[in-house]
Amino acid sequence: MAFGIGVSGLYCQCQANYDRFGILQLISKLLQLYKGFHPATRDIIIIALTASAMKGDQEKALQAGCDGYITKPIDTRAFPNTIARFLGSEI
Repeated sequence: MAFGIGVSGLYCQCQANYDRFGILQLISKLLQLYKGFHPATRDIIIIALTASAMKGDQEKALQAGCDGYITKPIDTRAFPNTIARFLGSEI
């Protein structure tokens, strides 16, 4: 797996062998996502990584097209297993 930070530090992308694992993106700013409407992006796993933990925030992220939701501060012990669950593997 390779990790990198994208444009303006808004995106942290974890990209593994696409044929086996697919692509997973962690986003820190919730934008309206169009992943389901475009063939190039519909299989990308998108997880909101945010400090917004108010009631309803998780539902907003999922409605915007995110597959998952992780709040900050990150539990570094649980984080690798959370990501592995989305990639369909175990750490």
